[in-house]
Amino acid sequence: MFKDHLLKEVLEILDLNEFRSLAFRGCFDVLTKKDDTLMIKVLTNIDSFSREHANNLKIMSDFLLSKSLTISARSNRGTLSDNVIYSRFGIPTMTIDSFRNIITNDWLPSVFAIKGKHVVHIDVNLLRNSREKMGLSLEELGKKVDISKKSLYEIENKRVNPTEEAVDKLEEFFDIKLSKNYEIEVARDYDEIYPKTNFQKKIHSEFSRLKINSSCLSCSPFDIVGKKKETFLTGLSENEGNLEQRSKILNDISSLVDTLSVFISKNSKVENVDGVPVISKSEIDELDSYRDFTCLIKERRTR
Repeated sequence: MFKDHLLKEVLEILDLNEFRSLAFRGCFDVLTKKDDTLMIKVLTNIDSFSREHANNLKIMSDFLLSKSLTISARSNRGTLSDNVIYSRFGIPTMTIDSFRNIITNDWLPSVFAIKGKHVVHIDVNLLRNSREKMGLSLEELGKKVDISKKSLYEIENKRVNPTEEAVDKLEEFFDIKLSKNYEIEVARDYDEIYPKTNFQKKIHSEFSRLKINSSCLSCSPFDIVGKKKETFLTGLSENEGNLEQRSKILNDISSLVDTLSVFISKNSKVENVDGVPVISKSEIDELDSYRDFTCLIKERRTR
């Protein structure tokens, strides 16, 4: 029940800040767009976020050029702190109040959690230049700010991130701002997802033949995401029983993130379901090029 309340808060924050949003169930709960596209997973306990869901989220983020994040209240260790960025399988995680601050004030914190400690992103070049400008060695600076020479060396060489306490001492001593706000980036590091069914495997293979960069998905509103000149979302259907229900989801997502969408069916008697083109497996087999594929999608989209 608490997750539903959290999700409602997320959608209210986005609406108040003029984001266009869609809610789903799966590896993400909200797809939203204003200037950037965000894919958001909402969880009561961040440790319930699975590696599989995170991997699916990263793949879609890469293909859709969206930024991924999770919003949660706690972990198995306890309550999450506000204005601190956590991470679960490489996906940034934050509290609802942190999210509100980010969306409303366009501000990201500089503090993030790693291995149970809160540390800070800093401008190490500014730190080094400031130290050298004052003619201080690492040892001399260490004595003035009560930080060991070894720690300063590792900070300047990006081997470790400093604690909040250390940054406060350095900023006060040099009278400069060293901390840098965290940046949420489009995910690039993910594992290939193997097809769940023989049908998904065959279509993925056909996309490869057509020189389409694509990836299978296992827990999303669509089954394959692909990209060449355009990005397209593919729903697979081994029967036509659920096409109408799924077509609305595909249409809504495609409209929000400006992509093509298509159903590929084993044996279909229809060519369009509520604006989403339907192509049979036998038709895919006969296509010679990616251009043929996109032309067929665009032709059937208008019917």
